[in-house]
Amino acid sequence: MGLAKNDYITCEERGFYHCSHLVCRDCIGNKSLKEHISKNGFMSTCHYCGKRRKVVELEDLMDIIMSGIRFQYEDAENYIFDNEYSCNTYTTDELIRWELSDELQIENEDLVNDICDTVCDRVWCEVDPYAERKYETELYSWHSFCDLVKYKMRYVFYKGKNVVKDYDLSNPVDILETIDAYVQLLKLIKRVPVNTKIYRGRLHNKNEVLDNCNEFGPPPIEYAKANRMSAEGISLFYAAYDEETVLKEIDNDGSENATIASFKVKRPLTVLDLSKLKNMKLPSIFDEKERRKRSSIIFLKSFAEEISKKVDKLPSIEYIPTQIVTEYFRYVFKSEKYGDIDGIVYNSSQNEKGYCIVLFMDYDSYKNDEDCMVDKSTIKLSKYKKHFLSTTIE
Repeated sequence: MGLAKNDYITCEERGFYHCSHLVCRDCIGNKSLKEHISKNGFMSTCHYCGKRRKVVELEDLMDIIMSGIRFQYEDAENYIFDNEYSCNTYTTDELIRWELSDELQIENEDLVNDICDTVCDRVWCEVDPYAERKYETELYSWHSFCDLVKYKMRYVFYKGKNVVKDYDLSNPVDILETIDAYVQLLKLIKRVPVNTKIYRGRLHNKNEVLDNCNEFGPPPIEYAKANRMSAEGISLFYAAYDEETVLKEIDNDGSENATIASFKVKRPLTVLDLSKLKNMKLPSIFDEKERRKRSSIIFLKSFAEEISKKVDKLPSIEYIPTQIVTEYFRYVFKSEKYGDIDGIVYNSSQNEKGYCIVLFMDYDSYKNDEDCMVDKSTIKLSKYKKHFLSTTIE
């Protein structure tokens, strides 16, 4: 009885009971669990599909499954008041069959039944169910920061301790440092290779001819208007990775013609690539190495969407937060691998499939061949009439 009792206590502490059934990687869809079987398995017959493959005991797999469950869920008995649960709860069956079905990706019903039977039966709830999720707090901080710099304190916000009375924004600079840390964590800094082609365009009247490379550089400071990443008077080089995106981005003043210049990148460029976030998937809760990134991905995905969103009214005000972020990455941020960065890649607000790039290159740098980031000798021009996307003239 003593051994049996000790074994029961051990199972309760770890959260699951013994199960020696063998399971192969083909019976589970979750990538992390499949990789564990591939790395640690041995050749035998799978209990669930009956095929001879690399397998592990289900009990071995349960260590990872329970670790993932406890990453996101806890015992709900800590939240009982007046003999009732005060938060959303799940039975073990509900948790495995419904809440975690997309994570586990198991179609074999016998395997699902065995996992449900192996996990110690209890009532579950989300970890700390009354608390805001970390990414929710950070998004709230970002929105508070935006309101602050747009409507309250624009130029000395970095000294503005306790300007906003919220506990999560005691210093407005904190959210910029959070973005910095997450960019490093998710490895969003990349290199743009030499000879990568980028495009920049200008609208003009039908009688105007643009054929000089200097006409396609960043504007002189006296003509630099407020833009998504730069305030009025600050000159930057805005471009895109294809002509269609350029045309959609610049088609806003009723001009009859447009000319697009293509350039090749002159040297390897280091950029912050926010466009990678759009298709970045959340790591599985069963991926013990990567799951800590879940909150940062959720936050930065929402942040990147706001960076790229359309702004139809008061751009000189609405662009202020993204202009500050741009200056932070231009003058403060240091990549752990590459040091200073040369620009930012982001999703186009006008073309769902397009990507834009802003290079930290002003009018004077563009004119100076030594400082210029693009090879002006490679410039090629394409001319378009209205409607831009349907008519090309050589």
